[in-house]
Amino acid sequence: MKKQLMLLLLLAISAQVFSQSAPDVPSILGFCGCFEVSFDFEEISSPNPDYQLSTPYHTEAIEWITLADSSQSKLVLQHILLVGDQQPIKHWRQDWLLQSDLNLTYTGSNIWQVSSEKAVAARSWVQAVYEVNDAPRYTGRAFWEINPDNASWTSETSAPLPRREYTHRSDYQIMQRTNTHRITPNGHVHEQLNKKVVVEGDENRVLAVEQGTNRYQRIEDSQCQAANDWWEVHADFWANARTAWENQLSKPGYYRILQVKDGKRLSQQLEALPSDASIPDLEAIIADFVEFLGDLNHPPR
Repeated sequence: MKKQLMLLLLLAISAQVFSQSAPDVPSILGFCGCFEVSFDFEEISSPNPDYQLSTPYHTEAIEWITLADSSQSKLVLQHILLVGDQQPIKHWRQDWLLQSDLNLTYTGSNIWQVSSEKAVAARSWVQAVYEVNDAPRYTGRAFWEINPDNASWTSETSAPLPRREYTHRSDYQIMQRTNTHRITPNGHVHEQLNKKVVVEGDENRVLAVEQGTNRYQRIEDSQCQAANDWWEVHADFWANARTAWENQLSKPGYYRILQVKDGKRLSQQLEALPSDASIPDLEAIIADFVEFLGDLNHPPR
């Protein structure tokens, strides 16, 4: 109960702190809550007339989205799925960064470029998205557009294959994403137009174009109580994990980040640690899956 009251206070403080310079914050906080979610993806075209469009994908879930951390220029939102008989599973994370110079660019072959934006426009927001183990996934930069009916934010970025794809196919290497987030009176919608890109040497070609719509319909917060209870127990562990990742990716350059190495999966290695694991404990695990490949002047070949 104390942590729930603290969360409410944090939400109020965040909105107040940001309000003078960022009226977009109430829209971002609109992601938070308990939702019935439907995930729909369908390939709609291909430049190759011989390519056979894949079977449309659909699934549903209950998801809890909570404000995990907040500062004067950053909002951290953690997604937690409820599956089966109310079993909580840590899902993806999204950080919203006001006028940030952060760039995490996925270049394929498990390689990310970590760099800084040279000129950052006022009131621009970076959405940084992270895997279930808090490894980076992609970043996008854009402005929120606010109108009486809804608020929306659209960006383009590159990313590795999502789980629904990499678990059963490997015929492309990069997903070039156009993400649109819309906050609505009853929840929010994540619209996607994704190009599935094949990397062939120094050239890229589009294999197929996919349309996606994830609908988040707000329901009573009490239906996500199991997820909230789970997060109260594990929040400190994942706060330490976020710091460990920041330490690992602290300098500009190119990094190879593996999810599996020598038969060991990064997520399983982290989950095996005790809930009171320290930042050095977490960093020791993460470091084994991260390789610094060189500075920005020497891109890997």
